[in-house]
Formats: sequence, C-alpha cells, structure tokens
Amino acid sequence: MNLPLHLRVSPHSSEMYESLGRTHFAEKHAFFRIDPSVSAGNGEVVIDAYMPQEEHYRKVQRAGFAIRRLLEAGVPFSLEVRGMTEARSLPEYQLWTMSDWVRGQVGSATGESHFYSKALEEYVELQDEIFDNGDGLAGEFGDLLFCISATASNAGLILGDHVNEQLNLALPKYAKRTTAKPLRFRELEDLVNKYPKLTVMFARSDNKMAEFLDNVPKTFVDTSQGLQQPTEQQSMRMRRLFVSEVLRCLTESKLLLEDTEVDELEMDHAKGRSGELLTRSFLLTLLVAHDIFKSSDISLDEVVAMNMAKIQKRIENGQPITKV
Repeated sequence: MNLPLHLRVSPHSSEMYESLGRTHFAEKHAFFRIDPSVSAGNGEVVIDAYMPQEEHYRKVQRAGFAIRRLLEAGVPFSLEVRGMTEARSLPEYQLWTMSDWVRGQVGSATGESHFYSKALEEYVELQDEIFDNGDGLAGEFGDLLFCISATASNAGLILGDHVNEQLNLALPKYAKRTTAKPLRFRELEDLVNKYPKLTVMFARSDNKMAEFLDNVPKTFVDTSQGLQQPTEQQSMRMRRLFVSEVLRCLTESKLLLEDTEVDELEMDHAKGRSGELLTRSFLLTLLVAHDIFKSSDISLDEVVAMNMAKIQKRIENGQPITKV
C-alpha cells in the first residue's frame, strides 16, 4: 500500500476549506481526510488534505479534482505536495508543480511573473541544447515543462481542460479523442507511434504556424518531410522552430491575461484562450521531446521523473527550487 499523498495548504481560509471539503454533485471527492491544524513551523493554521495513491482509487482523476478545488476558491495560497515521487499524467504533474516553489503563493502576481521569466530562460537554454545536441536535453525539456505548468497554475488555469480540443485539431477525424480520462504521457507516445505525422500536424493546427511553415524555404527545412528531415541540420532546425512556437504561445497567453482594459466577459474569453495556448505549448514541448528521445528509449515519463528528482534533490539540499 502506498502512503497517501499529503497536501498542506496555507493560509487557512473559510473559502479554501469550503472548496476542498464541500461535496460536489458532479465530482467524486478528491480527499479522504481534511484537517485544519496548527503548523509546527510558525504556528499558523493550515489545511492538511490527504489523497489515496492506489491506482484503483483513480489517482489521476483525483489529482484533476484536487487542482479544480484548489483554484476554485479564487484566493492566493501556498501549497506543499508531500509524497509524490512520479507523475505519469498531466493532472498529477500539474498538481505537483502547483507547490509554492518561490514562497510567493500560487495565484499571486509574484508567482506568475517569476515562472514566465523562468520559462524565457529555460527556452533559451533548451534551444542551445538542441543546437548542440547536448547531454542536458532531457533536463532542459523537463525545466520548460515545469515552468509552463506552474505558469498555468498561477494564472488559475487547468491544462487538462483543453487537451482533447487541442489534440483533436491534429488527429484524423476517425481518431478524435473523446474520452474524459486525463491524458497520460504514455498515451501521447502511443498516439505519435500510431500517427507519425501527429507532431507536425499539431504544430500546423495553428493557422499562423501553418502559414509560416508553408513559406519557409525548402533549403532551410522541408516541411513535407516532417520532423525527420533529409539532413540532421534540417531536423535540428525543425525542432527549434517548434520550440519557438512554444514561446510564442506562452507570450501570447501572458499578453491576454495582462490586458486590464477588458470587461468580465472579455476576461473570461481571454482566460479560455490563454488556457488553450498554454496547453498547446505544453503538448508541443512533450511532442518534440518524444521525437528527440524515442531513438534512445527515454520515455516522457522518465523525462518528467528526472525533472522531479532534480527538484526534490534541491529541496533536500536546502537550495532554491528555481534560481531567482
């Protein structure tokens, strides 16, 4: 039996306690126990919530429900996720990245600006690693995924809400993803193996990107050849183009959320569009990573696990989770 996953939420508030503890008509409860308690560290009242980890308890679905409950209250909060050593699905991973890594509280302006700035740094480092075909590729992909997921959480966005819509833009009509089950990273690998052109079609599912690729000279990249280009240099260029699209989506999402001269209806639309863009950036990062690592048998599960282990080691060594 796995030990239960422990979520510690602070500060205690009636809104957060009600959101975590209330019975929802349409959702099974994410937690089997919720306790307001006094933290041994500074004496403040916190909320301790415990989630089963056995697979027959539908751990993945519970992780998705937990994210929704945490964001539902609409107030900044600090979160520590204890006991999670792996994440094989998008909801599990986003839940883990929701931890208050910078002590700026999830949902605060500090957290949002920090992770967007970090995403820019990780983007540059990943582009350099792709150019050099360096040994740090897996680590840089993991770092960028981490920043995208944390950026979404700090904006109050749930990546899993947009997965089907985004993937179905690229999948053949007969293969649309209709299941409500959360996305597992292995499932994405299986889809690419079944539909080898999926990564390119996903990149082209945005009209701006499709138009751009249609006008790239064939001497630079041959878009008809997909990611497996005639030369290694062209393959490298193609991967870097797709990672550049990740940055474009991140930046457009940030601009949408920063526009304060909009009414409530327009802001709801902006948040919806931002969620689509961040999901696109996350999925495209995964797809490019899979293309690079499939020949070396490194799975997406392992890319994520390596990133989690690196950050956990920083915690154990008393180091900052991300460089400020």
